[in-house]
Amino acid sequence: MVPRTWIAVLALFIAAPSVAEEPFFKIELQKSSDRVAVETTKLRVLFSIECQSGIGGATIKPTKERWPDEVAIQLRYNKESGFRMLESFVVKSERLLIDGNLATSGAMPFAFFDPKSESKLQNIEKPAGSMAILVEKSPERIELAFPKQMLHEKEEVRIRWIDAFR
Repeated sequence: MVPRTWIAVLALFIAAPSVAEEPFFKIELQKSSDRVAVETTKLRVLFSIECQSGIGGATIKPTKERWPDEVAIQLRYNKESGFRMLESFVVKSERLLIDGNLATSGAMPFAFFDPKSESKLQNIEKPAGSMAILVEKSPERIELAFPKQMLHEKEEVRIRWIDAFR
């Protein structure tokens, strides 16, 4: 007969979530002086981007797995100083164009985007709705949290940011 303690330990071991293999991403930053660090868990990825000028962009694509449910981006000038204004933040995927800023946190306008179109769509004239991208500001960073499953499968996403127009 197996003691109850061993049965409980075995049950915990079997029920414990397995550690997921880290997803891999292909990341191209617009400026060579910008830096990015990636932190991942099974359900979330955080891209911490340092951009000394406050103006930049990146193209990100999963290379191994699909996008996790939760995606967040932190923007800062350096480790001690975060963006202050975020006057423009644009996300373009294979399906969506989102154009917002700090003031539109939780309700950034979006439009559906046809990548086969010849249009060089840069802004949204007639939004299809609003996307619940939440912007959280602190002295160390501005963090943008995308809604769950906003990014589809392995689609590429291009982002642009401007902390303050100069």
